[in-house]
Amino acid sequence: MQVLSPKLPSWVVVLGCLGGLAAACSSDGNSMTGMLPADHEVEAWVQTDRPLVLKTDADLYNQIDGAGPAYLDRGWQGAVEATYGQAGQSLYVAIHDMGSADNAQAIFNYELPISGTTIPGLDGAVVSTGSTSCDGSAFVGRYYIQVNIDDGSDAAITSLEAFLRAIVDRGKARS
Repeated sequence: MQVLSPKLPSWVVVLGCLGGLAAACSSDGNSMTGMLPADHEVEAWVQTDRPLVLKTDADLYNQIDGAGPAYLDRGWQGAVEATYGQAGQSLYVAIHDMGSADNAQAIFNYELPISGTTIPGLDGAVVSTGSTSCDGSAFVGRYYIQVNIDDGSDAAITSLEAFLRAIVDRGKARS
């Protein structure tokens, strides 16, 4: 699985319902940002920076270092990203609007790690762990979700899974 990795020590948090993300926004003002957990909703995690929106192909290319075609070929419409911090750790979230449920599942399958494990009770979600980080991904409706934490401990995996569950639950409400 390719998880977006930060280019800077501190990520820019991506939120909002602007311009090219109109497809991800409903008439009542809901957007992908509403799928992001609020500060302290998952343990003591809080967002660490201002919002940022990926709304153009160029935005996508700038963030994912050459993996853009895989997303664009599968219907990418836009994305929101957020970085959370807790006790010196960093957790990164990306939610991609893939335009349809089929496209979201297609990019999920494309990015599926060789050695990932499924998350019990959470259909369409996997976790892949290493000694220094943990990656998770899921899809719900038209959205493909990525979460990365800079720690491979059991506690980090628990946090990552909690983020995936919170985001998927919100995605189900939008589907």
